[in-house]
Amino acid sequence: MEAYLVFGIAASSIDEVSAELSDILSVRFEPHTSRYTGRYNKYESKSGELIEVKYNFHPDLKEWDEAAFQNYEVLLYVSSTARPSYYKDVLRRFSAPLELISERKV
Repeated sequence: MEAYLVFGIAASSIDEVSAELSDILSVRFEPHTSRYTGRYNKYESKSGELIEVKYNFHPDLKEWDEAAFQNYEVLLYVSSTARPSYYKDVLRRFSAPLELISERKV
């Protein structure tokens, strides 16, 4: 069964977060822009696992992705993963405070 994870990160830059995650996870993030969510960084594996680093607040829309967690400027989304335990474990090495704020089985 696949899982969808959302982490809140006490950081202010998606680029700095993505750089550190690249080292920890041995992946390479690509920058993307969406007119709905603004700038974000994304990695997609050949197996379909998707990792996105996004800002929580979107100034153009004046909306929060995760309104209940406004204390986190940066969010990490991991979707279509069969390895939720791996991510929860390996992300303990991240230097900034990080909290699992949502986990769903899909």
